[in-house]
Amino acid sequence: MIRFSLTVQEIAAITNGTVVGDPQRIVTGLHNIESASSSMISFYAQKKFRRALEESTATAIIVPNADDCLYTDRTTYIVHPDPHRAFVALCHNLLQTKKHALHPAIIHPTAHIHSTAVIHDGCIIQEDVIIDAYCVLGMNVTVGAATHLYPHVTVYDNCEIGRDCVIHAGAVIGSDGFGYLQNSDGSYLKIPQMGNVQIGNACEIGANTTIDRAALGSTHIGERVKIDNLVHIAHNVVIGDDTAIAAQSGIAGAAVLGRRNRIAGQVGIVGYITLCDDVTVGAQSGVSKSITKPGIYSGSPAVPIAQRLQQEASVRRIAANLPQIETLLSSTTSGSSHPPQS
Repeated sequence: MIRFSLTVQEIAAITNGTVVGDPQRIVTGLHNIESASSSMISFYAQKKFRRALEESTATAIIVPNADDCLYTDRTTYIVHPDPHRAFVALCHNLLQTKKHALHPAIIHPTAHIHSTAVIHDGCIIQEDVIIDAYCVLGMNVTVGAATHLYPHVTVYDNCEIGRDCVIHAGAVIGSDGFGYLQNSDGSYLKIPQMGNVQIGNACEIGANTTIDRAALGSTHIGERVKIDNLVHIAHNVVIGDDTAIAAQSGIAGAAVLGRRNRIAGQVGIVGYITLCDDVTVGAQSGVSKSITKPGIYSGSPAVPIAQRLQQEASVRRIAANLPQIETLLSSTTSGSSHPPQS
């Protein structure tokens, strides 16, 4: 989301890397290795992304070894022993020199903005929007037509909210994702969160819910999504259309939920997994692996509901027969403690 123009040689100087290829190629954006395209820079640090490295059309890629410099005719490489840390150093440098919005806010005359609301430069507020008391919109925020922001909603820079949305009091859209690199002394280096949040049309976001901005790219909330109070959506999460998420649920970074998912209260979903379309997850469940078949899931770890009911029935049977089991175990133990008589 930050505008810049640097040669690969200039980036190598910032990151203390070694250039392999054309050092004068121009880079104007950054993204992850799977999404970076021409004019962008990315990094390669894990073997599971090898195919993405081989297929990438990025202008520049930071890699750990010279052997990873595959196609210098289309990509310039920067060799660095820790590509992720080098990429983070570049992000920090860009944040220090980022440009502010280039134009004042554009507010449609039919929008109703409370006098205590704060609207920063570059915002676009469309027709019939209502922004209540003490809301704060950072730079370059877009709010679609007929959307209502209740009091004390905070929307960070560059986030996009669709039309006909309702965002309830105290919600925070675009706060930083929870991303850090651990240093050798055990301290943490913050990974700049350079992306944004995109919220589709006709969504409703509950009170005191937080939706983190992406590290790169966008945290994406689809069309007609309904999110309850006190829900946390982490960086780079994707929520499919017509999904509903109940209170106190948490979805970790880069998880992808399909369309028409139903997530009950206090569900936890780990990061970097995918739930297919038409999945329902029961209350207080923990989803630790991708779900590839539609249906109802429950438990921690979450399993298909039929399997979960079988597990509960087995536990009840064990509990009902516990006295007999204890007697059997006791007799077995006592019987084995005496040697056989000759």
